[in-house]
Amino acid sequence: MEIDKNVLDKLAEADDGLLRDQILMLATALGVSQEKAKSFVSDMPKLKKTVSQLSQQDLNTIASAVGEDKLTQIMSAAKSVTNSDNKTQR
Repeated sequence: MEIDKNVLDKLAEADDGLLRDQILMLATALGVSQEKAKSFVSDMPKLKKTVSQLSQQDLNTIASAVGEDKLTQIMSAAKSVTNSDNKTQR
C-alpha cells in the first residue's frame, strides 16, 4: 500500500479541530503516548505545511518504515477526515 498524496493534500486543507481529534485518536490506537501526540498536533499550521510539502519519495520512505498494518490504519483515518471535512463544507 502507498500513501496517497492526494489524501494528504486534502488533509492540509481540513478543519484544524477535526484533524487534531483524528490524529490524537489514531495516535492512541497506534500506541503513541498522549503527551507525544499532543506535542505533535500543538502547531497545526506547521503540521499541515509539513504534510503538504512531502514528496512522493518521502511518502514511500514513510510507508516502508511504518509497515502495512499501521499504514492501513493511517490511510483509513486520513480518508475519514477528508470525507468528514467535505461533508461539513457543503
